[in-house]
Amino acid sequence: MVPGFIEWLETSAGKVPCISSKLCIFDHLGACKARWGIERMSFIVPPGLYAVGTPVAESPVIVTANYKMTYDIVRQTLAGYNVWLLVLETYGINVWCAAGKGTFGTGEFSGACK
Repeated sequence: MVPGFIEWLETSAGKVPCISSKLCIFDHLGACKARWGIERMSFIVPPGLYAVGTPVAESPVIVTANYKMTYDIVRQTLAGYNVWLLVLETYGINVWCAAGKGTFGTGEFSGACK
């Protein structure tokens, strides 16, 4: 399941998972484990489109990597906003490193928008 999942948001394009901007104890424990190298390569979020708050079609789209620690920082920062969060498949690598490896860029973004 998607970390932070609250409910489904019904849109004209179908259902989109709505996620919380609040982190829970399991998010913090997972981050501690990842920092210690425990199950680091499985600390990922399924790529896809998520809703934070109650976005509408005209709401901004924020793009991030599917490394869960990056995803958690971004969703926590979005508290109080109504935005779409597009999580790209970066194979569990953070944005900075994924951009350097070529798995986070315009091509990946364009592919995710189809």
